[in-house]
Amino acid sequence: MNPNEFVDLSLAEFEKQLTKVINNFEKRLAIRFHKKLQLDADGNILKIPENLEYSTVVYNELMDELEKSGYYNVISALQAKDAELVKIISATSYIPLEFSQTGIETIEALRKAQMMAFRDIGEKSCMAVREALMKSILTGQSIEQVHRQIRKELEDRLQRYSITYALTSRQEVMQMIHDTGAQSTPPQERYWVYVGPRDDKTRPACNALLDIKYFSNEEREYYEAMYAGERAYNCRHIFMQITKDDFDKKLPIKEYD
Repeated sequence: MNPNEFVDLSLAEFEKQLTKVINNFEKRLAIRFHKKLQLDADGNILKIPENLEYSTVVYNELMDELEKSGYYNVISALQAKDAELVKIISATSYIPLEFSQTGIETIEALRKAQMMAFRDIGEKSCMAVREALMKSILTGQSIEQVHRQIRKELEDRLQRYSITYALTSRQEVMQMIHDTGAQSTPPQERYWVYVGPRDDKTRPACNALLDIKYFSNEEREYYEAMYAGERAYNCRHIFMQITKDDFDKKLPIKEYD
């Protein structure tokens, strides 16, 4: 199995488990709101102080329910596969990778930073749910309308953003593994090939880098900085270290298709 295949399987499992989390979270919120909100005989949320006050303090409850729904467990399960990804990349790299203690610590630091980014997605999603609840109270919507609005917020924010960042995080980890594994080679002796799919989803920046394909370390740093904004999220491409001979010959190289 090559790294891309491993990552694709990991992401497919992440999406599957995330869907379960979203469904569980929605059910838990429905139960909680039925208990806490006061409704009229037709099931509409009453515009009363108690309901409005609840909307101002519900955020912490939302965060608690998100955790109990298994959101962070799903993320941890994805990140737990990093060690196996290191092994697969090391076994398939064009150049033997060597990992110093600093390199290992750098990968671990990236993992922690990514968890913080996932937490930020969770927090912002809970804030969006809180705001949707408050607006529903102010407009006297039915509890069923509230549930539909919350479902939309969870799908548009929590689910979509989490999937997007999961893909981004895998690319970041793969690139970090290659970069830390190349640290034993002096910068002026590092050469790179840009690899990844070229299809209707490929961005102009990545098409430009795929056209160039081969880079000295200095060239890589220049173009990477130039296209940093376009490659910040959902990029499916990485720089892989190659030998100077491969760089000079610029012959076709087997990639992870």
